Amino acid sequence: MTAYLGLFGEQLSDCNVNCLVDTINPLGTLATKIFNANHACIAASFHENNPLKGNRYFEDKEWIAVLAGDLIRISVPWKMIMEILDSGKYEKLKNFNGYFSILALNREKGELFIVSDRRAQLQTFYLIGERDKKIRICVSTELSTFCRLPVEMTFNIEWLWEYLFFNYPIGQTTFLKNVKAMPPASILQVNIDSGRHWFSKYADRLRKKEHLLEGKESLDYAYDIFRNSIPKHFIGGETIACALTDGWDGRTNLSFCPNINGVVAYTYGTPGCSDLVEASKTVKALNIEHREILFDKTFEEKLPALIFDTVFLSSGMERITRATLLYAYSVLTEYGKSFPLVMSGISFDMQFRGHAHTPALISSGMAKIFSTGINDIDEGYWQKLMGAYYEPFRTHISKQIENLEKDYGKLSESAAHLSYMLYELSPKYFGSELAIAKHFTTLRVPAWDNDIIDLSYSIRNSTISFSQFLADYKRGAWKK
Repeated sequence: MTAYLGLFGEQLSDCNVNCLVDTINPLGTLATKIFNANHACIAASFHENNPLKGNRYFEDKEWIAVLAGDLIRISVPWKMIMEILDSGKYEKLKNFNGYFSILALNREKGELFIVSDRRAQLQTFYLIGERDKKIRICVSTELSTFCRLPVEMTFNIEWLWEYLFFNYPIGQTTFLKNVKAMPPASILQVNIDSGRHWFSKYADRLRKKEHLLEGKESLDYAYDIFRNSIPKHFIGGETIACALTDGWDGRTNLSFCPNINGVVAYTYGTPGCSDLVEASKTVKALNIEHREILFDKTFEEKLPALIFDTVFLSSGMERITRATLLYAYSVLTEYGKSFPLVMSGISFDMQFRGHAHTPALISSGMAKIFSTGINDIDEGYWQKLMGAYYEPFRTHISKQIENLEKDYGKLSESAAHLSYMLYELSPKYFGSELAIAKHFTTLRVPAWDNDIIDLSYSIRNSTISFSQFLADYKRGAWKK
């Protein structure tokens, strides 16, 4: 995986560019490339042994472009990307599979393009300032970049309200007032000179199919999708680490692996936990190598520093409890020296079994709305908690709930639950896992493959039927 930043303004010399570049390579585990153009500075960081072949940057007389993230293909198709942006035939980006963000500057026309992936899983942030500001435009895949700009930043209290009610920000909200997150499947085009900017969509959000597949037809279709999709994620690495627990997602990846002899399974946890016990049985049956990463005394000793670094490396997006991930990825890859490609399943449960833990992932407030369909924010509780801020809090949260219903449909219906998990929860919650992992490896998540996500909207045996927020939901019903 990679990261990037772009700065555009008349007084870039007043900005400590090296200090900003540190935000996209804070551990020094990545290589960096910096481009300086007229009133512009663009920087990219990347793994030199990345499974996606080719440079993460492109330059000719007309363009400077950088790519962050990962595409499920052999190499970066720079010629195709430039042709798409130049021609305005943005719908062709619909076929790009993976989580990625692209920054492209047309030097001749003075136009900037920012491209998000289908669900904005790789979050990208932008600030478009006024004409008299030193830094007029800033774009980065790291929120920490904006905290080091030589311009005054204001805390966004609406971010705090959303964090308290939803567990994470909704839509384009960030904790900095004038910094916004890119929406999914979008192209932000900015005129560098005037600051005029506009959005274009290259793909619609996925929706529940009108006729859902059932029975053998559904199983056959699902098998074909998994058989064709998952092997593509193993491309690019000779030895690949694959997450394995006592759940289904890791075993699903292994079952479709094109070369099981090139895989090392890994499991992390406290000694004796069910994940370690069950994973050891699976690897024994498959006769493959298994790395166990234990949260033992060594982990405990490092925990204070891990907690701090977890929050810092994820730009404040990740909770301290996920310090376990930072430890696991650093130990597994020897701080980026081994396993340039790591496979993870992550969210098959959310897509096909309807599970999203409450209140850890889905807040109690949203769980109630999903179950009832009523926009009720528990007035007594929040009024007591928010005090003088209650009215603006209530107005803002109610507006965001209305926006969610506009985007995903009636919130009491299971299709809206699936969309909320994929478009709101996943980029915020699991996006912060990517923010940690990218300093050490390229993390690939077959559950986020475009075709597998579309599958979850196409068959009855998915969260469409098994959402835990449906009145007739029964845990384990998916097994029948």
